[in-house]
Amino acid sequence: MTIVHNLRHHNRERVMGLLLNGENLSRTDIAVALGLSKVTTTSIVNSLIQENFLIETTKAGNGTGRPAGLVELHPKAGTVVGIDIQTDAVHVLYGDLSGKQTQLESHQVKDSKNITKTVLNALKKLQLEQPNGGLRQVVMAVPAPVTLDGEISSPNRLPELNATTIKTWAQQTKIQIQFENDINLATLAEFEQGAGTNSQNFALLSERGGGVALGLIIEGQLYKGAAGQAGELALIGWSHKGQLSSVEELPLEARELALAQVCSVVAVVLDLELFLVHQQAGGAATLNVADRIRKFVLKPVTVSASHYQDEGTVRGAFLQSARLAQLELLALI
Repeated sequence: MTIVHNLRHHNRERVMGLLLNGENLSRTDIAVALGLSKVTTTSIVNSLIQENFLIETTKAGNGTGRPAGLVELHPKAGTVVGIDIQTDAVHVLYGDLSGKQTQLESHQVKDSKNITKTVLNALKKLQLEQPNGGLRQVVMAVPAPVTLDGEISSPNRLPELNATTIKTWAQQTKIQIQFENDINLATLAEFEQGAGTNSQNFALLSERGGGVALGLIIEGQLYKGAAGQAGELALIGWSHKGQLSSVEELPLEARELALAQVCSVVAVVLDLELFLVHQQAGGAATLNVADRIRKFVLKPVTVSASHYQDEGTVRGAFLQSARLAQLELLALI
């Protein structure tokens, strides 16, 4: 019985995994794609429909015989949420488990002391409305390093955010919440759907809220470092006019030159093939860094603008949220 049960669980997981990408497939398509019998496929699909994970719609026929049914992810199978928390705004991207049906909302914050309340109000609204079913996963992007066990660390540009209050609410409502560094999530968005989709080794230099940081993809994986502080350029001291300062505290021209030199070293030492630069709207620190990197690096490396620019972080948070929710669902199927 155990072997049969495990095999059925495995096949249910495969069927859901196939449909989590948002496609519409017939039962025959599913059986052929997974190498399952029609009987097994029908049994699994029927059970997943009864459990409200899938729905079946009718495909228009050719006028003869019974129209074939198309199976797809249930539009209310679960809501996933990505949140980009900045000092002056909270951007919320939410959608279904496939990660394809999305809606973006932005909430302006006049006083950073209200940032925690703004985040919780946005979550409570989605919890009440359940646009794609119950909330399954939330990933929050913060302007700070996040340790490997999910704790916000320093340097933190938004200390007003009360992570403990948010975690307490999540525990009470049984909603999964994860914090992640904002630039890391923007880098993931570029890697999965943006300018870095064809590169296994690249960096993203991003300017946000007056700070600059690097996101790194090494051999197809996000590199966070031993303490989650990889790419935190604010931790680099730089000599300027006889004084040692953080790179972020340098005057604009000196800061720009320092960033270009640091990024050039990173590009060469890590043998990167691509270097993306994101300059926040109205920002200045990365204005001419791309041109300087091209001059400083004496090896072939493509230097270009990021694809998502200001929306990269919230997009990455949503993609990560969808991935985590899918993995959790597949484990429960």
